Amino acid sequence: MKTYLLTAAAVSFALATASIASAQSYAVEASGYQWGPRAHYHASTYEEGVLRGQADVIRSWGSYNYYSSLAAVNLEEARSRYIQNREKATKTYFEMRRVNAQARAAERPERLTAQQLTKIAKQRAPQRLAAHQFNPATGELFWPAVLHEPQYASLRTEIDLLMSTRSPGAPSDGTSRQITQAAEKLLDQLRSNIATYPTTDYLQAKKFLVSVKREMQFPASPAGLAMN
Repeated sequence: MKTYLLTAAAVSFALATASIASAQSYAVEASGYQWGPRAHYHASTYEEGVLRGQADVIRSWGSYNYYSSLAAVNLEEARSRYIQNREKATKTYFEMRRVNAQARAAERPERLTAQQLTKIAKQRAPQRLAAHQFNPATGELFWPAVLHEPQYASLRTEIDLLMSTRSPGAPSDGTSRQITQAAEKLLDQLRSNIATYPTTDYLQAKKFLVSVKREMQFPASPAGLAMN
């Protein structure tokens, strides 16, 4: 009898212990967590696992659509900014061209009138012989010092002779043409010796010969005293 009671008590204790362990295991599994090196999460039932899987798929599609939409928005914004930058760059380019054109126009000198051009041409034209260079009554020339050198004697003498025989009348007579040609030859000879003279002396002699040629464009007359 006593052995029977001990056996029954042991069986009852074992069942109680198993029941407690089972209950603890169920509670842990129902909460979705386990402790220990093999801890992992799983659905407590098959139906719950199916539902959780469907929810994950739906959530994944939602995330995909959201991020796709966000990327499209970012791309459209980047495209809009690119177009705005291009438009701004184009406007800036043409504005700079307009400003440059205005600046060049402002710096460009005004177009001269016909009267102004005529006046400038007269000012730049060779001057006639002055009174200290030429006696119109006798045709005598007063040569600058450089042209008194021996190498110019031949042409200088020829010009002096032609000037003394020049008759009043039209400036295009034969004597005037001969004087012009001789003065041109003398000018060429002077140019060939340009390195020999100081700049001031050379320019003075050159200007004198140019004025001699200019004087031949006017009639020879005692009343034709050259004007400065």
